[in-house]
Amino acid sequence: MKKLKSKISLIVAFLFLFSLLPSFSLTTKAESFIAIDGIKDARWSALVPLASSDTAGWEGFDIGNFYLTNDRSNLYFWVDAVNVPNWGDNGQLIDIALNVNGEDSGYDGNPWVSQYNFSGTDVKPNIHIMFRVKGDNEINWVSVYKIVKGAPVEILNFNDLQGAAFAVNREKGFEGSIPLNVLGLNYNDIVKGIVVLSGNNEAEHGAFDVSPATTGNNLADSWNESTGPNVQSIYSNAYTISSGPKLNIVIDGQKDALWNTLTPMGTSLGGGWQGFNIDNFYLGNDYENLYFWVDAVNVPNWGDNGQLIDIALNVNEVDSSYDGNPWASQYNYSGTDVKPNIHIMFRVKGDNQINWVSVYKAEEGTNNEILNFNDLQGAAFAVDRTIGFEGKIPLDLLGLKPGDKVKGIVVLSGNNNAEHGVFDVIPKTDDNAIAAS
Repeated sequence: MKKLKSKISLIVAFLFLFSLLPSFSLTTKAESFIAIDGIKDARWSALVPLASSDTAGWEGFDIGNFYLTNDRSNLYFWVDAVNVPNWGDNGQLIDIALNVNGEDSGYDGNPWVSQYNFSGTDVKPNIHIMFRVKGDNEINWVSVYKIVKGAPVEILNFNDLQGAAFAVNREKGFEGSIPLNVLGLNYNDIVKGIVVLSGNNEAEHGAFDVSPATTGNNLADSWNESTGPNVQSIYSNAYTISSGPKLNIVIDGQKDALWNTLTPMGTSLGGGWQGFNIDNFYLGNDYENLYFWVDAVNVPNWGDNGQLIDIALNVNEVDSSYDGNPWASQYNYSGTDVKPNIHIMFRVKGDNQINWVSVYKAEEGTNNEILNFNDLQGAAFAVDRTIGFEGKIPLDLLGLKPGDKVKGIVVLSGNNNAEHGVFDVIPKTDDNAIAAS
């Protein structure tokens, strides 16, 4: 019998946020959830703004829609710049003042002491994102503050970003991403905000424009508002920090319509040893889980101890130095440039039951079981031998995160580990050998 020699690089997936979208192809180039570049990504236009300012403010200065969203790691914001002039190196600023969970911070001012305040709000802001433009598309300065015991405490700035990113184009908008843990935000936290546009003379300039534009959010009517700072009172609609939308996939052994909208990562291009056959292999993910599907074309009913699949994944080109398979069947991954880091081992029972499932992580030449059929730890699996194998596994259990690059080989084998080799394989290539006996 020939041993398996495999080049995993033939099938590649990139774990994305919002890979659940029907148009998403798992073989497309990886990119960030939102590119922080001062250009309004399509993602923002697909969202309903939390607040708007439909009319210009003092001297025609104007910001528009205000958006928030998040992934597992970051809070993202976008504020439309409708009329923000070029005032040279020391330009106009925005203050994104956020209240979290209706908690009153006791601080109604602003950290850069411009001539506006939040004294009209029922509960005072807990976070201020202060952001000043330079020229057309540069940043003069950014600071983020949390209000602690009634006073602003700077938690990051332009010289110490702590994983945050910011960008501006004065003709398009202000945007940024800030790690949730730096902000102290958790899933299900409720956030609402007021965005104030102001000038570069803190002693005089007030609120040039505000989003939301509403009664109670007062604008400047002169260049010098020092005798009566502009009072802000009304927050935007609320935004809930989310663990993200779920993939519309039911783990039941039936091929959900979503899989058919995706391009398979690999195929077997016809039957293997004795006509045994698996075919299209798919991966997808949401914020919480990695999902897989493998078509079962000819997987016979061998009773309680049926055939198995091994979904062997490599992550980010890291070599685990483990070229075997955890159930010691007669195939290996010695021909790969980088060895698999994860093995999802899955044996069918009868037509549509599971004999056993185990998931392993490999590193430094050793293999460790991280879950099994008796201890699923939030994973789920299902099979119908006439349709396919499927499952979902929590990303954090696998150690995966958005942006990780995953590639794999799927092996179909038998129930005699001492003798059975590769009955079929995805992808079917000259370098991925199947059994000859």
